[in-house]
Amino acid sequence: MAALDKALKPYLDFIYDLIEHPYEELNEVDANGRLTGHKVSLAVILNRFIKVLFEQLHSPEYVQRVNDRRKIAKRGEKKVQKYIDKLRGLYSRLLGIRVDLYLPADKKHFTPQQIVKHFHTILQKLRRSKSLHLKGYVSKMEYGVDQALHIHCFFFFCGRKHREDISLGRMIGELWDSQIGGKHSYFNCNTSKNRKKYKYDAIGIIDRDDQTKYDNIAKVIRYFAKFEQYVLHSSLARVKTLNTGLLPHIKKGMGRPNLTQYHKSI
Repeated sequence: MAALDKALKPYLDFIYDLIEHPYEELNEVDANGRLTGHKVSLAVILNRFIKVLFEQLHSPEYVQRVNDRRKIAKRGEKKVQKYIDKLRGLYSRLLGIRVDLYLPADKKHFTPQQIVKHFHTILQKLRRSKSLHLKGYVSKMEYGVDQALHIHCFFFFCGRKHREDISLGRMIGELWDSQIGGKHSYFNCNTSKNRKKYKYDAIGIIDRDDQTKYDNIAKVIRYFAKFEQYVLHSSLARVKTLNTGLLPHIKKGMGRPNLTQYHKSI
């Protein structure tokens, strides 16, 4: 944005008209919007923008912020991996379910806090159901240009009680639809068709001694965490976007979760 303001902003009204004529000259304008009395071409203007952008990307301030974000992402990845390792130690067989939860067009104004509240209502319903055996989860809230705020979810059910990962994924998606008033506002990653889209098989039955499957889960977690390093929408600046469930020995004696813990940086 700094490079844009410095090199392109005075010419924004003309750029699209001249894009097919990069060497056609126009009146040069300084940073204050005053005419300099010189002529300049769009090609030169764009080269100036690239030069300023390069300088900004190599400034000490920017490099420091990138390093800080990288450390935050790494801490988040290690924390979630530790959680998965503990789940592996507790349960000999799990069933992995991946579901992406979105907002319908008339709900895209929801704040992260509203989304977290609805998501925790879904979790409570899953935990309280006598027919379901949810053992853990990992969730990642992100912002996309097309989908606005959304959540990538990885649920772990008892693999000795459940085997129907496709139907469980659909059930979770329908619970979300019911909660927010959506209409198929979810993506069930476990369906045969959708499962083929993923490079690493990290869902379905997960046996404790299946090292390949757990290695793939680690790669998915790394993918989740990397977004902390590169892309963070302003609405998520003070939101804990990468979260996990609580392990059984931690949950004892605890009441409803304190949602404030989800509204701060990792």
